[in-house]
Amino acid sequence: MTSAFASSLYSMVIVVWIVSEATVLVRTIGSVGVRAHLASNRGQDRLSGSALIGFLLLAISAGSTAAQRVPAAAIMKGRPVIFAFAFLLAIAGIVLRWYAIVTLALGASAIP
Repeated sequence: MTSAFASSLYSMVIVVWIVSEATVLVRTIGSVGVRAHLASNRGQDRLSGSALIGFLLLAISAGSTAAQRVPAAAIMKGRPVIFAFAFLLAIAGIVLRWYAIVTLALGASAIP
């Protein structure tokens, strides 16, 4: 059984990730407009984000279902350590994505 603290941390990471991705989307479309975004190179890759989110939700759903239906497959030893590692990995992924966005934006604005 998951503790309330771990469950809250997990929920906060998901909220931070969703808000982060929504911010990127709004800033991208807001800077050029919807039609210009869809006509640009950025707009040509409009299905990969939906596919990524869809498969991520499918994986979470499958994992949750498997954990409930096959309790013997649950992680019993080292669970707090694995959770902490996964939490830090998720935060590092969000930070790395924002670092890449900021770095690429600064590099693109420097090009005449």
